[in-house]
Amino acid sequence: MDHDQQRLWEEMLEEFRALGGVAENIRLDDGPLGRGLFPIDAASPIRIFIPESLLLESKYITSKTAPCELLPRRPWGRARKPSSRITNAIFRGA
Repeated sequence: MDHDQQRLWEEMLEEFRALGGVAENIRLDDGPLGRGLFPIDAASPIRIFIPESLLLESKYITSKTAPCELLPRRPWGRARKPSSRITNAIFRGA
């Protein structure tokens, strides 16, 4: 990952945590099966928690365009909507 991608990954994690998520001991990287999440320290456990308020039903995602996009009608409830920069990076790859 280059410097800009690393910075965006860190910003995404910061925003994810601000929205109630937990992401510990993980890094984004390319592995033998493609891009994914890997442990920073393989000897330590990873911890990922996605709060219910951030889970999406598939009806709020469109794949008619490349890459996929969140539809504007997605109800965010009490959670703050993630920035478009973050959601774009998620669907395009950080």
